[in-house]
Amino acid sequence: MTQWLWVACAVAAVLLIAVVVLLVVMRRDRKRTAQRIDEIETTHATEVGEQNRAHEEQVASLAQNHERQVVALSDEHDREVERMRSEVRNSQDVARRARETLATGLKWEAASRRLILRVCEQLGLRGSLLTNVVFMPDEGTPASFVTQVDHVLLLDGARVVIENKRWQGILFDGMRPSEVHPDFGKLIDETSLGERFALQLRSDREASSISIHRHVGERSPVVQVRRYAQQLSRFVEEEISEPIWFDTCVLYSHETAEAHLKHKDQTAGGATTWVVAGAAGLEECLRVFAGRPTSDDMQRDNAAVLQALSSLGADATTFGSDPAHQPGT
Repeated sequence: MTQWLWVACAVAAVLLIAVVVLLVVMRRDRKRTAQRIDEIETTHATEVGEQNRAHEEQVASLAQNHERQVVALSDEHDREVERMRSEVRNSQDVARRARETLATGLKWEAASRRLILRVCEQLGLRGSLLTNVVFMPDEGTPASFVTQVDHVLLLDGARVVIENKRWQGILFDGMRPSEVHPDFGKLIDETSLGERFALQLRSDREASSISIHRHVGERSPVVQVRRYAQQLSRFVEEEISEPIWFDTCVLYSHETAEAHLKHKDQTAGGATTWVVAGAAGLEECLRVFAGRPTSDDMQRDNAAVLQALSSLGADATTFGSDPAHQPGT
């Protein structure tokens, strides 16, 4: 009996120990589980905090970018408005300059216009004459300026840009003063003239002196008329979609001028500019142009050029009997 009692006590002790061990293990596991949960919650809180900070930074960055874009768009809008206002001012300035040029040009070109028409009538030519052609030049030229061409003569066989110079006094164009008379050569340093030049010598009776006006290089009438012809050619080609060539002529039209001229000036490419004085010189030039062959295409293009330039407000006059030269046809 005692033996079974000891056995029972031993079993009870083992069971007690097992229970104690089990309780210890369970407590340790609960502690570990609680620590793990705390770690997970801490990690989660950290991640949430980082995500919130990242989101806030992203929102702040987007807000800053948006604000910068709004400011940039506002600045661009202001610049565009100012550009448009500037264009309006430039357009108004161009219109004013064109009106002034037109009024001044008609005054000074009236005499040369009558001279050209008279010579054309004497030669029995037909065509059109446009006086004081004012247009916007090609690209590369300041928008606040316009180009003014004195005369554009449209004949059956030629289109001619005529630069009129109603200068008084003694004139030299392409011919050096010393070639006319040695005394003229003493008045000016001819080494400074270059290849293309024009000189005007005018006497001032009250001051008993002679004034010398130099037009050298780009300011010489020959170079000017070629530049105008090139600009007009590009302008007309844009208007009628056809390549257009203009011959060139410098006309010294004042009745009292004494002109000493190199009557033909050629470029390196062979283009010829006539330099003439008065009715006789102009007649010689126009006879050459009138002798060129004509064609239906030439007459059609002339009609288109006439219509395009007439729309600019140029003073257009037709002469001869060909109805194809009438404005607006």
